[in-house]
Amino acid sequence: MPSNKVQRITCTVVPANIRQQAGDRPRARCIPVVANKTGLGKGGRWTGGQSGNPAGRPTGRRNLSYQHLHELMTAQGEAVVTAVLAAALRGDSIAQRLVLDRILPRRVCNPIRDVTLPPMSTAADAVQALGEVTSAVIEGRITTDEAAALASIVEVFIKVAASHDHERRIVELEERPKAQAQQ
Repeated sequence: MPSNKVQRITCTVVPANIRQQAGDRPRARCIPVVANKTGLGKGGRWTGGQSGNPAGRPTGRRNLSYQHLHELMTAQGEAVVTAVLAAALRGDSIAQRLVLDRILPRRVCNPIRDVTLPPMSTAADAVQALGEVTSAVIEGRITTDEAAALASIVEVFIKVAASHDHERRIVELEERPKAQAQQ
């Protein structure tokens, strides 16, 4: 049997539009929140930390509006596509934009073709690559955003090269005592 012990008191100020007379002072309305097995307190409010649906939505379940739209598109999808294509062919600019956005989606970024970076295998090569990027920005061949993207690629290469170098050094240091012990 659950305890009906009052856990806390929730107080709210009564808004001005509910006051009986214009001269009334704001009154506080206190509602005791009582624990019970449903999680509802007195007054129909949820107690803190309690969910109205503890199990939650089942995994993979879509909301009802999506389900209804999916059913409509399954049943009427071909007719809708045909109507949109017909409107686009008649010259409807909105239908044309809709069709083109689906056929040829907007690119987030374009490939950078105005800069040729040297092959990178050492940190010195990365210095040359950053020099090429800098000169391309100065000459106006690429934008600063494109240069930042290229520089971040070079930066990642430098980090990977440094990590590889550290790993190689550690292996050499670990192998040195073994080689000395065998002599």
